[in-house]
Parts: sequence; structure tokens; C-alpha cells
Amino acid sequence: MKYIASKKSQILITTPNPIYFPLFRLLSKLRLKYEEKKYNNPQNLTKLKKLFEKLNLKVLHLSGFLLFPFSIDKILSKISIKGYHFLINQIIIGEKVVDS
Repeated sequence: MKYIASKKSQILITTPNPIYFPLFRLLSKLRLKYEEKKYNNPQNLTKLKKLFEKLNLKVLHLSGFLLFPFSIDKILSKISIKGYHFLINQIIIGEKVVDS
């Protein structure tokens, strides 16, 4: 990401929230959801933020979100335990930091 981004590039990453992976696997076994593959290294928001910082990318936005715009999103996205929030998806937006 760091090397292919141009000077004013923004990077947006969305991922499922790892705390729901056991539930997703159960639903897929019950055929109530598409089949879940095993994830080797699921990332929570804390890990994603550290990755962006390590790559010298400025974090512009970091939160959880639902698929529908509910006002409860804003409240729940601010609550987290050990880097895990309670919303199903997560998003991080960053931009390349240009050295002067």
C-alpha cells in the first residue's frame, strides 16, 4: 500500500469484524449463510491502525459500521473491548504521508 500509493492517495479497507467469525461459521454450517473460509490472521481496528502507522499512513477515519445507516451505528462504533467493537463490519481510511 505504501509503495503503490501516489502522494495524495487515500486507502480504504473494510473487513468483517473478527468477533463474529464463529457465528458466521455456524450460520454457514446451517446453510443460512454462504460458506465461511478460515481466516489466518483476522484484523481488529487496533491492529489495522497499528499497520497504517507502521506504513506511515495517516489514519483519517476508523470505525465499525452496519450495512444500513442506523443512528445506533454512531453509538456502538465508539464502544469497544480490547480493540473489538460490536458492529459487524469495520472500516479504516488513511492517506499517504508525504515527507517534505
